[in-house]
Amino acid sequence: GFIVQVKSIAQIHTHFNGKLLLELEPSTEKEVVISREKASEFKEWLGK
Repeated sequence: GFIVQVKSIAQIHTHFNGKLLLELEPSTEKEVVISREKASEFKEWLGK
């Protein structure tokens, strides 16, 4: 799991099966993926 600051999210990409892939600044070695089940809740949290 990850704790991410909103201001560190550079981009959000659509990943397969309805998942979201976060591109962070500074970048991380591991992919940060939001599950399909949490994607809509995550977007709501971001206000998108």
